[in-house]
Amino acid sequence: MIEGDNSDFITLIRMRLHFLKFDQQKTKVLGVVMIFITVGIIAYFFSITRCQGNCTDGLGTKSFLDGNTYIGHWRNGRQDGYGLLLSKDKKIIYNGKWNEGEPAKGGFQLNSSNLKRKKNE
Repeated sequence: MIEGDNSDFITLIRMRLHFLKFDQQKTKVLGVVMIFITVGIIAYFFSITRCQGNCTDGLGTKSFLDGNTYIGHWRNGRQDGYGLLLSKDKKIIYNGKWNEGEPAKGGFQLNSSNLKRKKNE
């Protein structure tokens, strides 16, 4: 390299900057892919449940990841009709009618603050 001639040095710096920029783009893409994979794995594990009987349209028992268990009627894959929701330690959380996956009015729900049953209104 001749003194005063920086063209090779500048070219070398430009090439290195180009590779650094390319590495940053790869890192960003890899980060986004890892986030999508992680979210997918978490969603998969939260959707895993165990069912005995017919938990789509009929009578069935389904245990959820949080330890709760529903025993009762199902329609379109949701609690619908008469059913019982039990906690992990087999205490009744809700006993009564269900409508499209939600407790309906008129059932009994365990009130955690005073541990007494109250009518669901």
